[in-house]
Parts: sequence; structure tokens; C-alpha cells
Amino acid sequence: MSARLLSTELRRFFARRAIILGLLGVVLLVVLVNAIQLARSTTAVASAHTVQTSLPGQVTMFSPGYDRRIHVAATFEQTISGAGIALTLLVAFLASTYIAADYGTSLATQLLFEPRRRVVYVTKAVAAAIGCAMVTVVVLLWCGILQYAGSALRGISTGVDAAWVGHRLGDIARAAAASAMMAVLAFAIGAVTRRTAAAIGVLFGLLVAMQFLRATKWTRAIGRIVPVNAIWGVADGKLVGNDHFIGLHTLSGAVAVGLAWVAGLTVLGAVWFARREIR
Repeated sequence: MSARLLSTELRRFFARRAIILGLLGVVLLVVLVNAIQLARSTTAVASAHTVQTSLPGQVTMFSPGYDRRIHVAATFEQTISGAGIALTLLVAFLASTYIAADYGTSLATQLLFEPRRRVVYVTKAVAAAIGCAMVTVVVLLWCGILQYAGSALRGISTGVDAAWVGHRLGDIARAAAASAMMAVLAFAIGAVTRRTAAAIGVLFGLLVAMQFLRATKWTRAIGRIVPVNAIWGVADGKLVGNDHFIGLHTLSGAVAVGLAWVAGLTVLGAVWFARREIR
């Protein structure tokens, strides 16, 4: 795999219309969500007032206070975790359509006649992983910028210092790594199925299977190594005392399972692609 070939594949990745529209759609959605949060960023103190009733006497009514102000320092960590999981679904579509679309054009013939098929497959998989990680970083940084602006305008901006920024950048890097893993998984499925819809269908099947696998104790051992379960655990980052990820309780364990799938699918996908019949 050469740097020149990888650069070419990255340019092709970001030139895809589906990828451009997907990124723009998410960016606009982030703007809309933050605009709604900004409009609701208000506060009220608890109050009490006396009301005259139809019966003799009066009743004191209490109105509890609330604080809906945007506080980026307190909430952005949770935003990264939630958005990081959601973005893995987006990048699954982007990565699968990146390779599946090639089979619908004359480029498919060029791919299958390429004498260095393993190099082509690995390069395209790495390009998909890097491209999807970059999409995740851009979206989360954009979300953070808008939340900080909202906090400064109509919320609470205290607590944002160099240490906080460093920790949140680490969280964004973790979410980007989860997206890169999902990209490799979806790319491999897209290369085999040769259809974006089929690849998404397989991934949806894995999500459904996860719900059944968590139901009983003996199936949880299988669910623990489901790739989507591990990838979502990496995106979330908080597995200690959390049983949402079918038995994965450490980030290192989730990363190990995810990387094992990445390595295995890359090798199997490259071998399958290299031995595929030319037609």
C-alpha cells in the first residue's frame, strides 16, 4: 500500500455524492438540535403564591424551579458518547456504499482485473476507515463549537479549561476509533454483498441478534464478542458498572474485541477479494 494510492482513494471517498450529502445532513441536524437547545436555554427559581379557593381559606401553591441552561462543561462528555454511537451507524452506510457503488460502475471490472488485489482491498479499507474517522471528528468538533457558543450566549460556560479540552479531545478520538472499526466491518460486508442495502441489512441483523443474545446467561458469552457490541462499547467509553454492552466491562476489552474483528475481516476480505472470479 503506497501513500499515493491511499491519497487517491481518500479523494475518491470524499468525492462520493452519498458521503457528501450524508455529512452535510448530519452537520445541518447538529445545527438544528443546538438551535433548539439554545431556544430552551432558560432558568427559573422556585416560587410560592397563595390562591383563594371556593371554600373558606387559602391554598399555597408551589412552582418548582428549573435550569435548562446549556452547560457544555457538564454535558458534552455525554454528548460525545451518544453521538459517537449514532455516528457508527452513519459511517456503516458510508463505508458500505463506498465499495458497493464500485460494483455498479465500470470500475468494478478494473478492480477485479487489478493484479494486486490484496493491496487494492486493504488500501480501500484503510481509506474508508480514515475517511469515516475524519467525518466523526468533524461532526463532534462542530457540535462542541456550537454547544460552547450556546453556553457563552445563554448558558453556563464555566469549567472549560485546558484539562477539560484535553479530556474531550481524547473522547472524540475514541469515538473516531470506533467509527473507523465500524467502517472496516461495513466495508468488508459491502465487498462481499456488493450492495449497500444488503450490507446494511446484515448490520441490522447483528443489532437485532444483540437483543436476543443479552436475554439469557448462556447466550451472553456469544453476545460479548459480537462486533457491533464491542464497537458501541468503545464509542461509549464508560463500561465500568454498565451492563448495556453484554458483558463487556472494560474499555480495553471492548477495544481488543473490536481490533480482533478489524484484523480478521481485513485478512478474510483481502483473501476473498483476491480469489474472486473475474466476471
